[in-house]
Amino acid sequence: MNQRRFLLLTALILLGAAVPVYAQVDGYADLAVCNRGTLPVEVVAATKNVDLQRGLGKYYWNIEGTAVVPGKCKNVYHDTDASGAYLAFGYYDSKGQWGSGTIAQVPDLGTHSVAFREYPVLKSASKGVCARLDETEYNLPDDPQIDCASIRLTGGIRKEVGHGAFFPLTSALYFEPEGTKCIRVNSQTNCYGGDYYLNISPSATDRELHAVRGRASGADSPPVDDSMALKNLGAAIAKAAAEERQREARAAADAAEAQQRHLVDRAADRKKQQQQILAADAAGNPNVKVEAQMIRREEENNGQRWAGTRQSPGAYDPQWKGQNVTVAGTVSRVEIDPSASPQWVSIYFKESPDATFVVCSPYPDLFQERVGPNLSALVGKTLEAAGQVESPYCGQKTSKGSIRVVVSTQWQVH
Repeated sequence: MNQRRFLLLTALILLGAAVPVYAQVDGYADLAVCNRGTLPVEVVAATKNVDLQRGLGKYYWNIEGTAVVPGKCKNVYHDTDASGAYLAFGYYDSKGQWGSGTIAQVPDLGTHSVAFREYPVLKSASKGVCARLDETEYNLPDDPQIDCASIRLTGGIRKEVGHGAFFPLTSALYFEPEGTKCIRVNSQTNCYGGDYYLNISPSATDRELHAVRGRASGADSPPVDDSMALKNLGAAIAKAAAEERQREARAAADAAEAQQRHLVDRAADRKKQQQQILAADAAGNPNVKVEAQMIRREEENNGQRWAGTRQSPGAYDPQWKGQNVTVAGTVSRVEIDPSASPQWVSIYFKESPDATFVVCSPYPDLFQERVGPNLSALVGKTLEAAGQVESPYCGQKTSKGSIRVVVSTQWQVH
């Protein structure tokens, strides 16, 4: 297994537990040839394809020749399946003879993997193909190694181009690329590979092309070094994961803000509705009389709650039970029991470290509408609660006394 595949597998394992990751391991491939010599060269690519029109086991060859003039770069191969292709190079020498270019030292363009084995992307190969002198593109059933003078085109998928007779060429290379690899981290896709570059420097004095690995800029490239590709891929994966975490954090913050606005608006609406009912009752509207009486009764009850003695949670005495007491203490922690119905809130105090006295409420939203969805915001603040002391409904059944908050007017925070 080469280094690039190892990193891909490692990245998937490391990120799999953090964010959803999907890998696409097969994709297209391209080969660009840059002519750094003094002669125009026709680069001919012969690619074998399955012939679905003729049936199972049949195939055809697509022969495509591209003229590359000195000082220019051209894409000479593109395949969505990254299939292998024979590459031939045809040009005129100083004697005006058309012939095939040769490559004594095959450049290192990396490796590709087949059945867990690694093979070079480029290797020497001698296979005959037929090409026209200016431009070539045709399909040919079965093997392209035939007598070029007797070639008969049968059409096919691509349009025939070029002019004149066909001349024989012998391939110098077999190109078998590794297709583009893509990694999808949630909504973001990062791709690498699939693009190859080859520089040739033909001259009129011989048939040697002096081929070297190239770059997208057309410059020569040093031998293949996967370390930079690995570094770039790892950085791309890490960036995508970080961005996804940021999106999730923003979404969570937006949801919390929306929930807080809803709670605040609901509390404001409730207060406004009570004021309207009292105003309508004062104006003599008989339809709101009962509701107004309930509001005033609750105001009286709340006044009696806050009229009780003011105590610290740490001073709890069983004699408090049944009496109205105002407790003021520093909140040490807040717990909500999500499994219960209702979801009881337990508020603990620093002054009562053994949780002898707590504040309970079956309505978490009575606190959330002021401090937000996360009630840990109460920790460290002074909370006052007023009401009748009773045996606790919360506090993990270890507390001995509590005040049960059932309306928003029963508590304050400083």
